[in-house]
Amino acid sequence: QVNVLPFGCGGEVLRLLEDSAANQACPDLLITDLHLPDMHAWEMLSKIREIQPLHDLPVIALAADGADDEPSLAFSVAAVRVCLNRPLNYALLRQRVYETLKDED
Repeated sequence: QVNVLPFGCGGEVLRLLEDSAANQACPDLLITDLHLPDMHAWEMLSKIREIQPLHDLPVIALAADGADDEPSLAFSVAAVRVCLNRPLNYALLRQRVYETLKDED
């Protein structure tokens, strides 16, 4: 079973994850766009990595179009497990989610 919680900005994600970590109810996976309206994704991800229970939270990032160096930065800077380019292939996303969650077991 999968529960999905949509968010509109990085600040919302940080607040929820901080509350989740405090209550020891951390999510199994974070899927985020690299272009957030209120902060750069790198800033959000680095703050998430500072929250001890979330230090190893698997992240799947969605990049604009692969035209720049976002995917390589995602892997090196933010410890992103998977970076997918747009337009998004939903079958591939589903497969990567399954593989990432399976690796965590």
